[in-house]
Amino acid sequence: MKKLMLVLLCFTAVSPVWANIVKMDLSEAVKVHMVQAEAIATGQSYKARGLRVKLVNKSGSTIQLKVNQGVVFKPADAAFQPLVCAGDEMITLQPFKDGQLDVQTFCADAPKNAPQKDIVYSYSHKENDTLVKLLAYIKKNVLFDQLGQDAVWVITNGHSLSEVYDPARDQQSAKLIEYLVSITGKPKPEYYIDRAVNEAAGQPVYSPKALKIYAKFEQILEEPAKLTLGVFDQQGKMIQEVFSNRTFGKAGHRFTVQFESSNVPAGNYYIRLKQGETTLQETKVLVE
Repeated sequence: MKKLMLVLLCFTAVSPVWANIVKMDLSEAVKVHMVQAEAIATGQSYKARGLRVKLVNKSGSTIQLKVNQGVVFKPADAAFQPLVCAGDEMITLQPFKDGQLDVQTFCADAPKNAPQKDIVYSYSHKENDTLVKLLAYIKKNVLFDQLGQDAVWVITNGHSLSEVYDPARDQQSAKLIEYLVSITGKPKPEYYIDRAVNEAAGQPVYSPKALKIYAKFEQILEEPAKLTLGVFDQQGKMIQEVFSNRTFGKAGHRFTVQFESSNVPAGNYYIRLKQGETTLQETKVLVE
C-alpha cells in the first residue's frame, strides 16, 4: 500500500508540469501575444543562418516553439532585405523566460541590400501558403543555396521560372521547376537564365542582367543532314556559333546552347537550329 501511495504522489507531482507544455508555431504564438520576437542579422549570408532570433515567453506556460517556415522578419532600415525563415527550427521556452537561436533564412525582396551584421529586425508576418509549400520542398531536398533562393524570388518578387536553373544540377533544377509550375500555375520556361548575384553586406543583391542563357533542342533526323546551331541577332547575323554545317546521322539528337549574353546589347536574340537556310527550331530570348 505504501508503494502504491508513493507512485500516486509522484505522478501527481509530475503530471501538471507535462500538461502545461504548449506546442505552437511562432506565427500563432505572436498572434495571441504569448511570445515576443525580435532578431538581429548574424553576419552570415541571407541564404544561410542569417538571423539570430530572440524570443520572450510572456505566458505562464512552457512553450515548445517552432519558428515556422514562411515567417518574415523586416529590418529597421528599409534599404535592407526582409528575411523569410525556412528551417522550422525548434526551441523550448520556460514560463516568462527568453531564449534565442540562429535560423535558416532566404532574402524575401530581391532588389534590396544584403544585411550587415547586427542590423535589427522585427517580426513582420507569415507569408502565403504557396511560399510555405516551396520552403518545405526546399528543406526536403536540401536546396539552401542559390537555386533555392531563385525559387523563393519566384514567389516573393514574381521572377520568371527561367531564372531557377543551375547548369551543374540540370535534373534537380528541372524537378524544382516542375514543382513550381504545379504550385504557381506559371508556364514552363523555354530557356534558362544565369544572372549575377551579389552577397556582399550592404550591397544590392540582384541584377537583372543575364550573364548566360541556356536553351535546349531535340531533333529527330530521318536521314543524315548538315546542321547549324547558333545565336542570331535581329538582323539575322550569327553572333555566337555552336557549330556550322556539321553532319549528323539518322537518329534523335539533343543539343544544349550556352549563350554568353553578358556583353551584348539589350534586345531580342534568336537561338536557331538550321539545316541550310531552313530553320528547324528557334527560341527567342530577351536580354535586358
